[in-house]
Amino acid sequence: MGVRKNYRNLTNVERDRFVRALYRVKSTGIVDQFANEHASHFTHGIHRSSHFLPWHREFLLRFERELQKFHPDVTIPYWDSTVDRSPSDPLWNNNFLGQFNSAWNLGRALGSATLPTPQQVQTNQGRSTYDTFWPELERVIHNPPHVWVEGVMGGVASPGDPVFYLHHCWIDMLWARWQLAHPGAPFVSSGAGAGLNDPLMGWPDRTPANVLNHRALGYCYDTEQVLPTSPAAQGDDMQPGEVLNPGQSIRSADGQYTFIYQGDGNLVLYRNRDGRALWASNTAGRPVGVCIMQRDGNLVIYAPGGKALWASGTWQHPGSRLVVQGDGNVVIYRPDGRAVWATNTVQP
Repeated sequence: MGVRKNYRNLTNVERDRFVRALYRVKSTGIVDQFANEHASHFTHGIHRSSHFLPWHREFLLRFERELQKFHPDVTIPYWDSTVDRSPSDPLWNNNFLGQFNSAWNLGRALGSATLPTPQQVQTNQGRSTYDTFWPELERVIHNPPHVWVEGVMGGVASPGDPVFYLHHCWIDMLWARWQLAHPGAPFVSSGAGAGLNDPLMGWPDRTPANVLNHRALGYCYDTEQVLPTSPAAQGDDMQPGEVLNPGQSIRSADGQYTFIYQGDGNLVLYRNRDGRALWASNTAGRPVGVCIMQRDGNLVIYAPGGKALWASGTWQHPGSRLVVQGDGNVVIYRPDGRAVWATNTVQP
């Protein structure tokens, strides 16, 4: 599975390989082909509709596969524009994306708008339904970086600028993160022709249903925990990166309460003295995979194929750990000791 990284986390080898791959696909006409495709469909439902996110997920995947013809290990990195907000950031260095401005005549005017803020992203991630999530993501978070870069990036043929792919990779990551935090939220159509099983513009054999699970498409993000190598939780807590495999459990320090990922797929908190279930994820009967305390702070139950079945929604608190307490409560604590999630099962 390919791992898409924050561009700041690329090794020198990965960075240079990505740059060489960009030059290769430019020389073969692929960059212009993708830019023209985006331009031709710009007003045909790939923006301002519920197909905005799935269409661009498919678009990025197709471009990434073209890059991988140069080298199979190339993945698209992402640019988090709530963090990298200055024209002097390494993103724009001449050994990375800065060189393309003159080489490809992109006409950038960095700083031409106001970039989104971390608070805007956090607010957007808190939306509980797809039809409230995607319009705000597109308008408030996706649109401003296009204008901030300007030039080719500010027009309908924006994929002609390589930063388009880093920007949209970040947008896709935010969608993937929201999906993990809201595993039960269904796709909501914005109108005729924009449904879950309606074809994506330009690809009659591809629909949003085909791209909802990014892991099934063969990639994940560097904010996600790679499941197979994760150690099992022990004692009374789950540290960042630790898992509960089916049948595994942790207990409160006094032995009075057990938190178990059962063989039926349900995550349950039991009071041991009488076997009473105090809390459950209500995922019994769903595909049985793994429960993981992710490094981003989110407690997630994954099916074997990587689909998130349930999540605590605490992805924005990296380094958090889960504790089974002696009072009957299971709590996720940030590194600074602040509680960000709980089963709310304190016993009298």
